[in-house]
Amino acid sequence: MSNRAHRGRRLAAVAAVGFLAAGIAACGSSGSSSSGSASGTSSSSGTSATMVMESSPETTMTQNFNPWATTAPIYGMGADGLIYEPLIQFNLAAPGPTEGKGWYPWLATSYTWGNSGKSITFAIRQGVKWNDGQAFTPADVVYTYNLMKSDPKVNIYGLQISSVSASGNNVTVTFPSAQYANLENIAGLAIVPKHIWSTAGEASAYTDASPVGTGPYVLSNYTSQGFTLVPNKYYWQPVPVKKVYFPAYTTNTAATNALFSGQIVWTGNFIQGLKQNFVDKNPAQHIGWENPGATNVLIPNMTTWPTNQLAVRQAISAAIDRTAIGNQGEDGQEGPISSASGLTAPIFTPWAGSGSQATENLTADPATAASILTKAGYKKDSAGFYALNGKEVSLKIEDPAAYTDYAQDDQI
Repeated sequence: MSNRAHRGRRLAAVAAVGFLAAGIAACGSSGSSSSGSASGTSSSSGTSATMVMESSPETTMTQNFNPWATTAPIYGMGADGLIYEPLIQFNLAAPGPTEGKGWYPWLATSYTWGNSGKSITFAIRQGVKWNDGQAFTPADVVYTYNLMKSDPKVNIYGLQISSVSASGNNVTVTFPSAQYANLENIAGLAIVPKHIWSTAGEASAYTDASPVGTGPYVLSNYTSQGFTLVPNKYYWQPVPVKKVYFPAYTTNTAATNALFSGQIVWTGNFIQGLKQNFVDKNPAQHIGWENPGATNVLIPNMTTWPTNQLAVRQAISAAIDRTAIGNQGEDGQEGPISSASGLTAPIFTPWAGSGSQATENLTADPATAASILTKAGYKKDSAGFYALNGKEVSLKIEDPAAYTDYAQDDQI
């Protein structure tokens, strides 16, 4: 319904001026599903020795850094993206086909498409070690992609993999169809160590309490109130930021209060009145930025009444006031989506094509919504609600409890 930061993360933050270069160098966009937020806000404590990051309020904390456990608190906080790395890093703010702009070689130094897009070969970087000192090899990459092929529970990107093989320092992944447009999901996968995960049991259920990754950080200490990451002594690049702390906050309000009082350097939450109440108070050091890299959407249950009915879904879409949601529910920080494809500009312009796209109404159209339902046989019952054959159209929307802006969106 409106623009949203990378992969559903909350509105996030830019580190304070003195910390910006170091923060981005160490914590920049990760291609893994658990990367830190791609957008952000910072407090004036940016020159402190510890980078304090908070990307998502969590009501409970569990020590699980599994990069595919999408319901785990640490996944929502983005911390495992500083431990596990992908073959390629992607610039979500300025995507494109150019190395050093749209993408950056990471655990792979290059890639080559083959068989008309049905295969891709990665040249695996040499000299990299896991944070336990063991060598990172092509066998780890083969293991990770085979895990995606064999276990749909961890295949969170839905990759359709036919085979995976290694030849010398190269790894080739093949697919049943061309995958040119799916590079980010293929190459942005978090790579895990075969020597750890092959004996861990079911990957989706593995509680990864002491994560072993190739990334710039290792877990130093953990409590239910927060955890600290420190530099990986085996990391293959310099690590400018020497300590990163992730505190646990249960609500957006608590996190926002901590940000305003200087306790947080980088946050990833929706902040009501961001510009007036935070950025404008100290524009030299307080910065807010949002990358419109994804879209707020309603995800209907396609097996349950009434959202399994096409007419109901069409009527809901017609009745939504996308402009009000952006202006009120999201405090004007997110614009309405006009394209039915959800491809927002400028982020997805390279993939939008040159032809015209179907558009969405930016304001509510109750007359059209009523017409859609009436033509499909729905009638208002005695309570004034639409029903079909005596079955009333009634639905429930579920969101994470801490996402106060989503609650406002739902009300609208």
